[in-house]
Amino acid sequence: MPDNIFYVYQYKNPLENLKIFYIGYGRGNRKYEHLKEARRDYIPCNRHKYYTIKKILDSGMEPIIEIVKDKLTRSEAIELEIKSIKNNLNSRISK
Repeated sequence: MPDNIFYVYQYKNPLENLKIFYIGYGRGNRKYEHLKEARRDYIPCNRHKYYTIKKILDSGMEPIIEIVKDKLTRSEAIELEIKSIKNNLNSRISK
């Protein structure tokens, strides 16, 4: 199996000026699993993510899912995920 199969992705809220509300890493179709959970009314540990997605879906829209970077090793993806989360938090605090 190739090593560079991971990616980092982010969810943006179209109801709030495309504010990033979730950043994760995965491979394959992982980026869509959160949508599937919300549509099945499965509430995961991250309730904020779930309720944000539900609110967006209930409005008739879908969250914007963007790949931040792909073709990463697992360790590169984890490192970029952490960095992206910190950058997102820092940009919110500085506003």
